[in-house]
Amino acid sequence: MKTTKTIYAAFQENGKGGNPAGVVLDAEGLSPRAMQGLARDLDAPTTAFVVEARLLPDPCLGLRFYTPQREVAMCGHATVAAAAALVDAGRIEPGAGRVVLRLRAGGSDRVLSIVRGAGSRPAVELALGGARTWNAHVGREEVEAVLGGVRSDPRLEVGCAATGLRHLFLPFARVSDLARLRPDFPAVKRLCERLDVDTLGAFALGRDGDEAVRLRDFSAPIGKDEEAASGTTSSALLAHLVRTSGVTAAESVDFPVRQGVEMGSPSRIHVRWTPNGSVEVGGAGGSFSVRGTAAEVARTAHSFPSALETRSA
Repeated sequence: MKTTKTIYAAFQENGKGGNPAGVVLDAEGLSPRAMQGLARDLDAPTTAFVVEARLLPDPCLGLRFYTPQREVAMCGHATVAAAAALVDAGRIEPGAGRVVLRLRAGGSDRVLSIVRGAGSRPAVELALGGARTWNAHVGREEVEAVLGGVRSDPRLEVGCAATGLRHLFLPFARVSDLARLRPDFPAVKRLCERLDVDTLGAFALGRDGDEAVRLRDFSAPIGKDEEAASGTTSSALLAHLVRTSGVTAAESVDFPVRQGVEMGSPSRIHVRWTPNGSVEVGGAGGSFSVRGTAAEVARTAHSFPSALETRSA
């Protein structure tokens, strides 16, 4: 069996930067062992494997996600990359309109919309549904310590949230504080594993509407030490901010997140919150979605021994 492996940069800013994601389009016959091996070989933060893709009679896209270390339930930037790859391969032709797919990933269904304007990259919007938020049972100083001891902003809460993966968030007073962080990645991993979260997000509120928040996402527990763009982390961060600030709104709120700047790979994630009230601890409080683009940056072919082609649980 032969398949093509591609690398896409998702959530690029002005056509540059972004977070690499592997994409394997024809993965229906691959075993988990084969998918894990491919993800390890590609060495992207996450690789999306397209295990189902159809437009008729019921539009559906089935994905599985692997970091170089293990399978994960959901990945926003790899979903955007996979949708863009399907458009580039001619599997989906949204034209100037919209294609809506039911996304099967992580044991639940979500909605994926793809819009392609004339001469532009496809814009992909992933509906993540509701959010879950909870209090972080850890001292602020302990979280500061694993990031090098830079003092966080005591005016904002430390907390946890999830719209797919689970995240711990630590606020800082200034965007410049984020560049001063010196993470101890083994300590970050131990802390996250103890708290049963997947990543640690350090953030600072921006000063203008073009950058509502700057984010650094330390993801050692599930893969790479740091991610340059994280869709599920960005949407969970908005849920955390909505809940801890007591914000309410009558209509949808758009929330631009910049990430990857300190890594030299600037990225931009557009997060939207459609409220149905305030977000309470343990509650959803509305629905969240992320939007962005992706572009191919590398492509290789791969052949599998027949023993690895058979899918197994």
